[in-house]
Parts: sequence; C-alpha cells; structure tokens
Amino acid sequence: MQLTRVLREGFVAGLIGAGAVALWFLIVDVIAGRPFFTPAMLGSAVFWGVRDPAGVVIEYSRIIGYTMIHVSAFIIVGTVAAALAAEVEVAPPTLYLLVVMFAVVEFGSTRSPRTAWATTCGESTPRSKRP
Repeated sequence: MQLTRVLREGFVAGLIGAGAVALWFLIVDVIAGRPFFTPAMLGSAVFWGVRDPAGVVIEYSRIIGYTMIHVSAFIIVGTVAAALAAEVEVAPPTLYLLVVMFAVVEFGSTRSPRTAWATTCGESTPRSKRP
C-alpha cells in the first residue's frame, strides 16, 4: 500500500464529497430564499452555541468556520475509505468484512434517530437527552 497514493485519493475523494454536500446545502438554501443559511446555522451552533434558528446571523466567520470543519471531516472519511479500498486490493477477503460492517452500521441507523448512534456503538440503551 503506497501511503502517498492513499492520501492523495482520500484527499480528492473528501474534497469531492464535501463539495457535493456544500453544493446541495447551497441549492436548498437558495430555493428557500436564504443563501448560506445552513452553514451559517451549523457554524453558529458549533462555535457560538446558538440553538434557535431564528438567532442565526449569516456572516462570513460562521460560514467559513463550519466549512473548515465540514471539509476536514470529509477528507478524514475519504482517507479512511481510500485506505480500506487499498487494503481490499491487497487482501480481497477484507471486502466481506467491509460489507458486513457497512450493513451493521446502516441497518443500525435505520432505527429511530435517538437509538441509531447507541445501537451502532453497541450500547443497549441510549442515554437520556439533556433538557
């Protein structure tokens, strides 16, 4: 497995994924008449603790701050996916493990959103929500 190839492919895949989701956010926000509302809302929630969408201010710092988190997360996921794909090239039976793990995560998350993460992480009961 060539590390530089995996990192390059993961970086490119992450940028493509992040760009696709950001474009989707933009399309939905433009249709709703509020361009850049989604990244501003998520940035406000992450950095300023805003919980009410009515309190969201669409400003550059919130949009860019969230976008950096968004792109970084997609690059990490893309790199992990590229590493797993490279491993499957070396040891093809690994593909079966990946398919089973994907199925476990996907079928676990098709339950209600409150229990999806707990099920995926193996908890028997989810923690109670904060008030």
